[in-house]
Amino acid sequence: MRLGNRVSLLFYGRPTINLLPDYGKTQLHQILRALAQTAISSNTGLDSLQYLPVHIFSSHSLVLILSPLTLNDWRLFPRLRAYGYQVLLISPDPFDYLRDVHPPDSTTKLANRLVHAERQLEIQKIRQL
Repeated sequence: MRLGNRVSLLFYGRPTINLLPDYGKTQLHQILRALAQTAISSNTGLDSLQYLPVHIFSSHSLVLILSPLTLNDWRLFPRLRAYGYQVLLISPDPFDYLRDVHPPDSTTKLANRLVHAERQLEIQKIRQL
């Protein structure tokens, strides 16, 4: 925004928020206000990024995705690349949080290793794009 680039926001959750591309301090404040109104929630209709309406972004946009990545979300990224978008993924690991909350026993340790390996495979598929 400081360089004069237009920025928009699509929060794909509850509530769904869509701010049209604009620039300047007013846009920055609208984005910050909208992000402050968001909350982590579970919504079965929005559980997967594969339903994200990718055609709404302008061509050659940089699309920043903040998502914990659910199973098969990697399928969105070839679609984004096919439309010519640059993509930046920020993906916090929700299982790291759970490991800190619940002390692992032998079964939990094995489950954590399997989930971590599956997550790394998903991220590797995205990196290869």
